[in-house]
Amino acid sequence: MTTKKEVLKTGRVLSKEDIIGATDVEFAYVECPEWGGRVKLRSLNSAQRTRIEDHIQIFDNPDTKLKGVRQSGIKEMAIAEAAIDEDGRQLFSEEDVQLIASKNAKVVDRLWEKIAVMSGIGEMARDEAAKN
Repeated sequence: MTTKKEVLKTGRVLSKEDIIGATDVEFAYVECPEWGGRVKLRSLNSAQRTRIEDHIQIFDNPDTKLKGVRQSGIKEMAIAEAAIDEDGRQLFSEEDVQLIASKNAKVVDRLWEKIAVMSGIGEMARDEAAKN
């Protein structure tokens, strides 16, 4: 397998095998003293990110002059997808999203912000989530 440095040096065109074989997952630890430790996160893959972004609604109502972004549990869904144990196993399932929603909002926001940056979640959604 070709390393990232080798590809950057050669400037060669990647093959299907190069792309599929590339290790492109990012990992991060986020300190959560409120919970007594830290949470290990992995970046979302494209399919996971799309599922989350599907819950973002941008609205612009000329009648009421309301504009904004409506989010339906995307922070909690992202945490359920991204939180892993030391061996890389997902900690939460889809059924656990409501349990995550019951946790300290400040901690949920901290985890969401890291996931959004690592996973390239849309700038508008990230900005709106930071406000809430």
